[in-house]
Amino acid sequence: MVILFYRNINIMPKDNQNNDLRPPEQARSQKTLERIFVATEKLLESQRFEDITVSAITKRAKSSVGAFYARFADKDALLNALDQRYTDESLAQLDTIIERLADPALSLHEVSREIVTGIWNFHARKPGLIRSLVLRARTHPDARYQARGDEITKNLFSAVIRALARFECNERKISFALLNVISMVRELTLFPDGPANAIAMKREESIEELSNLFTGYLMNNRGEDI
Repeated sequence: MVILFYRNINIMPKDNQNNDLRPPEQARSQKTLERIFVATEKLLESQRFEDITVSAITKRAKSSVGAFYARFADKDALLNALDQRYTDESLAQLDTIIERLADPALSLHEVSREIVTGIWNFHARKPGLIRSLVLRARTHPDARYQARGDEITKNLFSAVIRALARFECNERKISFALLNVISMVRELTLFPDGPANAIAMKREESIEELSNLFTGYLMNNRGEDI
């Protein structure tokens, strides 16, 4: 799935889109669910999802195994709920990003940098969770994950194309450049021990180089077809 932007907001998964989650009916139960989500996300910072046990999650959440299974059928149901939560957060943040990109005073490079910075910040904020969701989507095809990924992709790409319209950039070129940026950001933030390890650049330097690549590609291909 394509990764979007993130801010620390509390959005519960939409029940009608996540049949695996048994929705809480009381405020106390809702807080317990939130602690389970946060505990899982923290554990994913240093462990693979497959290696995390339900008991480890509930221990960190200061809850019980019984409370976990009162809400989820199994760990897969929890990951599905986290994916829905992630999608809701992403879509909620998109309007803020669009508003910033619409500033007519921004140059093409400045707009490009806003785009790259937003993508980077989102990945870097919860790399463990996002890495798990990316790997899950690749190894366990599921229509629910695919539908959410498609929704994020559609909204992200449409927003960026609109933001760059005044620069007369080719839409397919924008999509191609954006896909490359997302792929590179994933490698640098989610899989730092892979090929990205050879680059060894800090955050600001990486963002600047990716912004230069994004801007340069678009400037050299304005109005052209792929």
